[in-house]
Amino acid sequence: MGRFPAHGDAQFRTDAGADGALGIGDFRLHAETVGVGIAQTGDESQFALGLAPVQQSQGDRLTQLQLAGALLGHPPHCLENRVVHQQSDLLADVRNLVSTRPWLVLFGVGVLSFTLFAMQSAVTAFYFKYYIGDAEGAQPFNVVGTLALIAAIPLARPLAQRFGNRAVFIGCSAATGALYLLMSQCGPDQLSLIYALNVASKIAYAPTVPLLWTMIADSADYSEWRTGRRATGLFFSAATLSMKLGWGIGGGLAGFLLEAFGYVADVDQTESALSGIVLMMTALPGALYLAAGALFFLYDLDRDTARRMADELEARRASQGGEA
Repeated sequence: MGRFPAHGDAQFRTDAGADGALGIGDFRLHAETVGVGIAQTGDESQFALGLAPVQQSQGDRLTQLQLAGALLGHPPHCLENRVVHQQSDLLADVRNLVSTRPWLVLFGVGVLSFTLFAMQSAVTAFYFKYYIGDAEGAQPFNVVGTLALIAAIPLARPLAQRFGNRAVFIGCSAATGALYLLMSQCGPDQLSLIYALNVASKIAYAPTVPLLWTMIADSADYSEWRTGRRATGLFFSAATLSMKLGWGIGGGLAGFLLEAFGYVADVDQTESALSGIVLMMTALPGALYLAAGALFFLYDLDRDTARRMADELEARRASQGGEA
């Protein structure tokens, strides 16, 4: 296993092999700031890869947590240094970025996913306080869901190897969306069913956590394969922008919808306000999960293409003396 440089880039490589599952690319991180941890943000908790030992916003922690989910779902077998010999041209790299269809799909999925995370995070406490009638119920609900998510993340690798990244993401998103739509039909006295549907939805969603990041790496490789230029750092940085956008949109949307439905703090809520809280906790996130899955039908980097791309890139890099 190679070591990280004191300053510069480090590469994460997968052993997906010929089937192209779980990505064949790399991502670059400043080595001196990398650290893996576990964090909880509101009601949507996932693994976090700490990129800096400083205080961070909820969006930052949730974004970083997705990265460690990728490591746990598909742990690296090789970390090695690589020097990429190419002239710096930011404008060309940005043009390649916005013309790479797989990355554009992933950008849209990032916005949708983090919009629904933020919205659910904003209303979970209200859902339990006003709809369920248990002001302290949100925390154990979140903990149980988080444990289910953590336990199911390792399913990503065997599922992706069997069905491919794209098919798994579509199937998991559809299943998660359907479960949240079912939850929208639960009454406040059906807490056991609400818990069961929440656990099932977290298990269904978990494989997408590492898959999203490995597919961003694949999209960076796809751009290099197509254009001859490597801009992995730009692809990952721009992908995290989509997540921050989604987090901001989701938080703002939650506030707007609460006001629109007539929510007033610390009073008995009207029927309209209760319906709005339930909608933002269940049906609306469910619809966004389904939309994210549908968007992946536009993701055209399938397993056959990934296999061919991997072989050609390896041959190209070897011929250019790029392997360390």
